[in-house]
Amino acid sequence: MTKKNANSWRIPALALLAALLLTAALLWAPKAYADYVDPPKFSLAEGCYYGTQNVRITCAKGWCVIYTTDGNPPVGIGEGTDAFFESATPTDSSSVSVPVPQSCVIRAAAYRYDGIRYEFSSIATQAYGIYEPDHKLDVSPKTDYDAQIVGARSVGAKGSEFARAASDFEPNLKADLAAPVIFWTEWMPEADYLNVTFLSETGWEIAYTTCGSSLDLIAYANGRYCPNPDKDVIKVSSSSVTVTISFADTIRAIAYQRTGDGCYRFSPICSAKYADPNLHHVLGGVVEYNDTEEQNRVAANLSLSISGGASCYEEGYTQAEDIDVVILNRNRDRVVIQGEVIEGEHADCFRLCGTLDEPEGITIEKGKQTRVQAVRPYLGLAAGQYAASYKVYFYGTSKSVPFTLTVNAARPSFDLAPGTYLGPQQVSLSTISQGAAIRYTMDGSDPTADSTLYEGPITVDKSTTVKAIACMDDAALNSAIVSAAYTIIQPSYTLELTAPEFDEAEEGYDQPAAKPLTIVSIGNSDASISSVDFLEGGDYFLLDKMDGATVAAGSTDNTTYTVQPAAGLKPGIHRAVVAVIYNNGETAAAELSFTVNERTYQILVEDDERGSVRILGPEKARAGSRVSYMAYYSCDDYQLTEVLVTDEAGDQVETDCWDSFIMPARDVTLTMLFKPLLDIAIETDNVVELMLIQTDSHSCDLENPRAAAGETVKMDDPICVDGYVIASVSVTAEDESDVPCEHYVGYITDEYGTWMETGWRFVMPDQPITVNFVLVPVFNEADFVLPADLEIIAANAFEGDTSISAVDAGGCIFIGAKAFKDCMNLSRIRLPQNCRIAPSAFSGCDTVYVYAPAGGVTESSCRSGGPCVFVDSSAGTIVVEEE
Repeated sequence: MTKKNANSWRIPALALLAALLLTAALLWAPKAYADYVDPPKFSLAEGCYYGTQNVRITCAKGWCVIYTTDGNPPVGIGEGTDAFFESATPTDSSSVSVPVPQSCVIRAAAYRYDGIRYEFSSIATQAYGIYEPDHKLDVSPKTDYDAQIVGARSVGAKGSEFARAASDFEPNLKADLAAPVIFWTEWMPEADYLNVTFLSETGWEIAYTTCGSSLDLIAYANGRYCPNPDKDVIKVSSSSVTVTISFADTIRAIAYQRTGDGCYRFSPICSAKYADPNLHHVLGGVVEYNDTEEQNRVAANLSLSISGGASCYEEGYTQAEDIDVVILNRNRDRVVIQGEVIEGEHADCFRLCGTLDEPEGITIEKGKQTRVQAVRPYLGLAAGQYAASYKVYFYGTSKSVPFTLTVNAARPSFDLAPGTYLGPQQVSLSTISQGAAIRYTMDGSDPTADSTLYEGPITVDKSTTVKAIACMDDAALNSAIVSAAYTIIQPSYTLELTAPEFDEAEEGYDQPAAKPLTIVSIGNSDASISSVDFLEGGDYFLLDKMDGATVAAGSTDNTTYTVQPAAGLKPGIHRAVVAVIYNNGETAAAELSFTVNERTYQILVEDDERGSVRILGPEKARAGSRVSYMAYYSCDDYQLTEVLVTDEAGDQVETDCWDSFIMPARDVTLTMLFKPLLDIAIETDNVVELMLIQTDSHSCDLENPRAAAGETVKMDDPICVDGYVIASVSVTAEDESDVPCEHYVGYITDEYGTWMETGWRFVMPDQPITVNFVLVPVFNEADFVLPADLEIIAANAFEGDTSISAVDAGGCIFIGAKAFKDCMNLSRIRLPQNCRIAPSAFSGCDTVYVYAPAGGVTESSCRSGGPCVFVDSSAGTIVVEEE
């Protein structure tokens, strides 16, 4: 229930009637309060509940509730309309009770009409999932007694002492609470599964799972409750389904039906579990029977002691705790319990939550006891007494224990918060419990069923404590007692105090000038003022006062005392009560009010013929809020490089991934920036095939690649003709200047793993460029082979030798200075990966292609200087003849 703020004061009536009328007119004149009025409150939290619920929607006094139950907004908030939507239900009250018989989404707003236009609060939304008891699923077989076992003959219980009638298994037991166990007295054929059929009403569909209690059948998605979209929840578009399950499975199902408002109706959850027909074989390690007679004798002597208890909740509870039972084994042997059910008049108000539905059950050693999580009440039960029994099965017999749940009526709520108020107040009481009568007292005593019956708002005209209780026909279901203490300041009949009215301001306002408090003496003698001070809200206003003043009878003083709003107040309605204390403690009080609206700033967009920007929100925003936008462009010759956000001072505002920014405390302008796309000419001489060219922002058309200046251009390693590898790539700008181009190795991680990418990259200059690939043959057989164990080629070792063409340097790890100086015919040399090359090793030679595996010292020392070009020897292995 919504409670009124304790700072809400009222001007005294009777002798201060004139002030009351004037102040009320000033305070409650139509204003744009919508941004500062709290949206309505709901008495029931979002969630899933059992059966019809009653939800009370409450808003501030002076406003009325309007709501919908189909998920649509009740009013056109933010859309520039004052009209109610067609599906909305407007009320003339600040509180309304809405029955919720099935799943729905309730949306509500507070509104009021000032004779000219409507004002609205923001919209509050609550979603509810309702299990409807009248639409229960039917399941067959209902118990193990009725089970038809697939692959085995159908049998019933046998044996004179162990015989069971069908009624013993309670075939009418509600299937959503049943988890019975079947007992067999003789060895049965192998049988591991059976067919279970769920049947719902025509027009309903079924969802089920064999994951036991570990998976919810209902989920909260997109603001509504719907069948769980998890892959383990199987949905069938039929009102019946037959599922083959093993005896180790617990199958759970629910019927659902989609409604016109996009919500779903739900039946209660139906669950079933069936025991293995070879139960005693499974438990053979615990109790072994030589024959049927001995089995019956042992089973007849088994006994358990089970103790339960009682639980108590208040109607409207949102989280129910499990009801536990304690099981004591009083036998000479340990006992294995397999299976559990809930029986009794209110069995359908609880669901099982324990662990006995596991295939192996639980084992209790002789003389020991264990605590078991047994049952859990459904949410949303109305006030009442709920009695049921919890039954467990063990070795052909069973044991049950009764338990009770008491749901008390929901305690009453007050629409006026406890506190201090000026003059008489009206207090309204309410409870969500249907059929409950509210009784109350105002003398401090606890209310009973004989106390005053609440039939309408209570007038509180003096300081008192109101106590209330919600009474049911059964006194055991009465609610807890609640109380609210109210202090009422009685109006004075000698001085009348009127507070000034201040115009509304916007955040960052210039502090309004001080205005006088008007004090009128309506008595027949002078009034001596002992003090003037704030009773509440003194942090919001400044008071200039002088104690000890006197107001002559019949006169008015509007110069002695002044008030003004404090500087820097945050947006909102700021109220205070100022009081004049005079003549032996007499009091005159008045209410001050000052409204500060949030300041908003303009968002301007400069569209371009090549594209436009759309603001995803209002045209104005407050400082500190996030503004989202989206850029649209379509131009073959230009690339959008940035959406520039600048404030009115010309300063740039930082953006987040081009799609949002934080609004500064100034107007802003959004401008689109473009760069022209420049041509990339690829010269391949038909010896390489490019696979992919891409830039920072797009993949290029291989037939007509283009990029904007400043973008990084990446080219995948091309496919070469057989027998050749790429030695280097050169990039030349239109003015014939060289553009640096490097070979790179990178890694990409995606859902399929980590992948290596290799290629060439350069930064696009501000002019068209040409890319040329330098290719060399794959290293052929060398005409000069150095010994494999030769590690160092000394300085000047082969200086001037013109007979050397292709050299295989074996295991060389260092080539000295000028080792091949002036070897004019030397064009290729093969080296290991970690051979260091002196900078002048090939001095005086033409270009020498150094073949070695990439990534080692050889590559780095070759690329650092000298007339050599590094060739990755692992890039190709085909040997071809040179021309």
